[in-house]
Amino acid sequence: MKPSHQLHLLMGILLALLLAINFSACQKEKAETANPFLPSQELLDSYDLEFQSYLQQANGQMNKEVLRYVEFGPSLLPKKVSIEGTHYELGYLIGLVTKAKFGSWHPTRNTENEAINQQIEQMYEELYPPYLDLLRGVAEARGLTLDEVDLRYMEHEYFMGAWWYLLNYQKFIDQTDFSCSLASYFLEREGRQLVGRNFDNQSDRPHFLVSTRMEGSYAVLGNSCYMPYHWVTDGMNEKGLFIGVATNGNPARYNQKEGYNYPNVPAVQVIHMVRIALEKCANVEEAISLFQSVRIWFPEEFNHLLLADADGAAAVLEWDPDKNAHVFRRDKPYLLLTNTAYLEGLDFIERYCSRYQKAKPMLETGIGDVSQLFDVMKGIQFTAGETRTLWTAMFDLSTLEMDVRYRAEGFSTPHRERIE
Repeated sequence: MKPSHQLHLLMGILLALLLAINFSACQKEKAETANPFLPSQELLDSYDLEFQSYLQQANGQMNKEVLRYVEFGPSLLPKKVSIEGTHYELGYLIGLVTKAKFGSWHPTRNTENEAINQQIEQMYEELYPPYLDLLRGVAEARGLTLDEVDLRYMEHEYFMGAWWYLLNYQKFIDQTDFSCSLASYFLEREGRQLVGRNFDNQSDRPHFLVSTRMEGSYAVLGNSCYMPYHWVTDGMNEKGLFIGVATNGNPARYNQKEGYNYPNVPAVQVIHMVRIALEKCANVEEAISLFQSVRIWFPEEFNHLLLADADGAAAVLEWDPDKNAHVFRRDKPYLLLTNTAYLEGLDFIERYCSRYQKAKPMLETGIGDVSQLFDVMKGIQFTAGETRTLWTAMFDLSTLEMDVRYRAEGFSTPHRERIE
């Protein structure tokens, strides 16, 4: 072979090798970035280590494990949280954890905000006194009294901000680039109420399966995002009452969030009220009355709710842009809620919501058991595009059983829990 031919051959081999290396690198890069909704392994391994350390210290100081925090499995983002004790004890624990993280800084009352603080305190004395016990615990763990704490700030910013920084939510959002669906179905012959729920979001972020047994309140089992105690996105209590939350974003005028400036009258943050209702109310009508009894506040987004109970009642609770509550009770075996306003009418919802279009005929065909309702929820999961279904949860309000399946496991593993 001539030297020139040998040179051409070597250059060809080198070029092929370079192309192969480049292809391999591209494939590796593609594999690593194929799903922008997944956080890095480094973040998964480290995001809650600081919180776990503070929690262990706080439980030790109290000589009682008020809050248990358990892994489902290696590298699985959701965690299992169990809380048992008094509201004061939980508040004291949260106070110790936040003091360890943030020091002793706190917003306090002054002459300008004292009047509204007294009104908020009076509202909770009538609405749900255990919440004041929780705040009293937070305050005393930080060396304060309840009378010194600005209750406006505590209603949302304190707890939301604490968990946001404790669990590194911003890193999840920075690394990765809240819609939802809920359906209830009443099996009239059996007297069983079933509920299915898809929780959809643009990216993975810390979320929890939460079981609470607070002294003097109903036991609650459900799922939470952002705040393991306050922020119940979907759950049921020991009486068989279910409440689930979805964004009300279509038409856009319904999703005008109010921001963090507390209203000029006593108000309860909408997701906080879900927690209160589940701990206090035995059925749909009691919960609706509770929500209608006070001003509901929407600092993050406008939400609407699906409520159902073991007796077969189900309703959508929704607020208009002027914050007036509206109730839509079921008039057929099922009730379906997505992210479109019921105030616009069912014809509007069906015309503009593809999930409603898909799920409605499946529900009208009839549901016989939990597995068939799961098929409906699976059919309207988000699996591509700008959002993802993070979990699908199924509730049997008669047996008080729940199973939740996570996207990270391909929705193939039911994690089953029951309120005993």
